[in-house]
Amino acid sequence: MAKVMFTITKVTSAALGRWAVGFQAALVIAVLLASLAPSPGTAALYLPLTLAPQAQGIAWAKRHGSDLLGTGPVPGSIIVRNGTSDQFLSAASEGALLLSIPSLLCGASSRLETDNNRRDPKHA
Repeated sequence: MAKVMFTITKVTSAALGRWAVGFQAALVIAVLLASLAPSPGTAALYLPLTLAPQAQGIAWAKRHGSDLLGTGPVPGSIIVRNGTSDQFLSAASEGALLLSIPSLLCGASSRLETDNNRRDPKHA
């Protein structure tokens, strides 16, 4: 008959405390990011968390029915008009953040739309 030996690792209160602090910090960050999620119909910044090309963000926006408004301030980022409320989670699942942009900061993207409309003969 074979003897089975178990090793029991004693968890110290310091290790448990570090784990609890780390968990709480992650929870706070998740809540803060979720509070920055854009409402449907508002401008949003698609910000990839990796060095993804801008084409990936444009493809994501087209797949999810978002209107492209312009390029973002960070390489690979784009400014879109948010289509639905679940796009925040969809962007997160693809390794990107979708953050709400205050309307005061959207001047550049609205100028871009106006310039494009001037060039388009249908809007002349």
